[in-house]
Amino acid sequence: MRTTREQPRWALRLERWLRQLMALLCVAAVFCALLLGAFAGFIHSLPPIEELENYNPKQTTTILDRTQRQAIGAFSEEQRELINPREDAPGYLSKAFVAIEDERFYQHFGIDPKAVARAVLVNLRRGHFAQGFSTLTLQLPRNILPERVSREKTLKRKLEESVLALQIERRYSKEQILEFYMNQVYLGAGSYGVQAAARNYFGKTVRELTLAEASLIAGLPQKPSVFNPWINPDEALKRRNQVLEKMRDVGYISPDEYKEALNEPLELKHPQPVSRTAPYFVEYLRGSLLNLPEFKREDLQQKGYTIDSTLDVGIQRIVDEELLAGLMAAEQNWQRQKTQRLREERQTYEHLGPGTTRLARITAVDAGRIDVMIDDYRASLERPEEPPYFDPDSVLRIDELLDVDVQSVDHASKMFAASLYDKTHIQGAVVVLDASNGDLLAISGGADFFDANNNGQWNRAVQSARQPGSCLKPFFYAAALENGYTPASVMPDEPITFGDNYTPQNYENRYFGPTALEEALEHSRNVPTIMLFREVGIDRSLDFVRKFDMLSEIHPWKLRPELPTCLGNTNVNLLELAAAYLPFANAGVGMAPRAALKIEDPAGVIVKEFKPVERRVINPETAFLMTTMLQGVMTRGTGSNIAEELSSLTGLPQMAGKTGTTNDCVDAWFMGYTPQLVIGVYVGFDRNRSMGPQMTGSRVAGPVWAGILRRLHLEQPQWTAKKEFSEPENIIRCNIDKTTGLLAGPGTPSRNILRNVAFIKGTEPKSAGY
Repeated sequence: MRTTREQPRWALRLERWLRQLMALLCVAAVFCALLLGAFAGFIHSLPPIEELENYNPKQTTTILDRTQRQAIGAFSEEQRELINPREDAPGYLSKAFVAIEDERFYQHFGIDPKAVARAVLVNLRRGHFAQGFSTLTLQLPRNILPERVSREKTLKRKLEESVLALQIERRYSKEQILEFYMNQVYLGAGSYGVQAAARNYFGKTVRELTLAEASLIAGLPQKPSVFNPWINPDEALKRRNQVLEKMRDVGYISPDEYKEALNEPLELKHPQPVSRTAPYFVEYLRGSLLNLPEFKREDLQQKGYTIDSTLDVGIQRIVDEELLAGLMAAEQNWQRQKTQRLREERQTYEHLGPGTTRLARITAVDAGRIDVMIDDYRASLERPEEPPYFDPDSVLRIDELLDVDVQSVDHASKMFAASLYDKTHIQGAVVVLDASNGDLLAISGGADFFDANNNGQWNRAVQSARQPGSCLKPFFYAAALENGYTPASVMPDEPITFGDNYTPQNYENRYFGPTALEEALEHSRNVPTIMLFREVGIDRSLDFVRKFDMLSEIHPWKLRPELPTCLGNTNVNLLELAAAYLPFANAGVGMAPRAALKIEDPAGVIVKEFKPVERRVINPETAFLMTTMLQGVMTRGTGSNIAEELSSLTGLPQMAGKTGTTNDCVDAWFMGYTPQLVIGVYVGFDRNRSMGPQMTGSRVAGPVWAGILRRLHLEQPQWTAKKEFSEPENIIRCNIDKTTGLLAGPGTPSRNILRNVAFIKGTEPKSAGY
């Protein structure tokens, strides 16, 4: 019988050990598989490296003037302008970044082992995190993809950055990595990228930077706010010198270059604030583009468009200066009018009472108080730190009159409590349009866009809808001309009361008898205008007048079917009104104003082109007849003082225009045009208050218009080169009797003769009155 031989003990141990080893290996394999899966998931969660190649950073949209040579404004979230460092920057700029931020940039593969080892030793020795090992490549992910890569100092972030850095180094050249970095890195003062920093600190492009200036910029990424030269110039210089020293030590610059740059003084220069060139225009353009379905706010602020605008910088400068001068003059006239207002006020008020606005005489003024008197009652007012006047010293002085709000009255002590009524100074707006295409050449919506105390950013040219007064009348006269009337048609000017107990009156508070339309428009007579409106037909006239509303898609005119509408009781803004005058200046063709010519993306591809949007409003003959009637306003009518201001100039173009003044002289307007330009002016307080007696369109707004045209003729003569309005062939001129509408004869009194009145051939008067 055979027996099984027992295995040796060592064999049993080996067998047991092998089984344990196999089990351990299986566990390890499973663990490695899980670890690899987790790492694969981690890698998959990282942003794809292709995002760098397709990365489109937020870029500033630049607005250029009509010559495409001067920047006038910008839209941005971040100030950034992309460059190619190899082509657009001096070589020492990129070397400065490498020297101070990543000395071994050209030797490592995205992670610098020497820097890692050095950082580990230092941190272990000090017992806390004291030194990092970041490279330029490691910094890229958190700078370019901040929403995908955290900035928290965690091991996970370092791992993310390290993996991405390795991928970046495999895919891109060192020059490409430097370009990404130099265009993206934050450099303080709102500057993203080296071009923005060069402009913000030195007022120049990167191409123009000196070695010292480039070194200062390269030293900023470590602590942008600490090394900001505008805030801490001494710290900025120390950091700059560290960069220069490092560049010398690694051999990027010679000892002589180092010494020369080290001795260069820090000369900072603020960039020209382009938004100050034409802020009202820039903000109007922004709003106009946002009204289009193609553009969103983030598009304008991030996509780096270049917008070729219609703005003429020379005209804008003249407009700003003349508006300010005109408003200051209006304030002086307003102050002088107060004596007459006081006389009228004393006829209205029997005694001083609370809740009224009264004129008080100043008896004393100091830094914090203004003492005033009304009759024999006294009060002491608080003086604002910044009084709402252009020239506070001329308004707030002894014996001058001041508007005050009376709050309470103590008759026993003859004292009253009051506050200053004026909250802002007198304001105004100007619009200048190219008569041939509707281009918005200049726009000013107030005395100073940046004056918050006086509602500076309120653009009164487009955001303030006011009654235009008699500036609306020409559209109703044009309606009459296209319905069979002529400049010689006669309307009654006599007392009349309509069914709603409405009795219209003329500005002169008198009636002039039968009046030809030419005369009625020249002198802005209300009664003949209402009679004409009624005779042509209210509905027919309103339908016709609406054709002049070039911006009806945005804010259509609300013309009420009532007689006072023809006198200008409809709210419009200045830009709308100026655009409505374009058909008169442009042979009957109207256009919506445009503020942009075209928009390009950073690659120069046209995103949108803006063509003039034209439509015929009236026929050319009507446009010319209206122009000759409005020329009469300038030569014989309410605008004659405006023409008189320009009479010393030679070679002026023909001018046509219309004054407008609302009740109690609350708003003053002047709309005028030449063969090349339409210029509209508005003056008034932001509050609905009177400017005082005789503060009319011709006396307040007209001088601003005249000042602008004078300056354009002398400084921008190309805009006054065309001297005459185009006259259709079928026009004939006659002298007429303004009281009968007939031809003037030998017996017509000279005071009744209107000379050289234009007619379409066949419509002129055929017989003489005398």
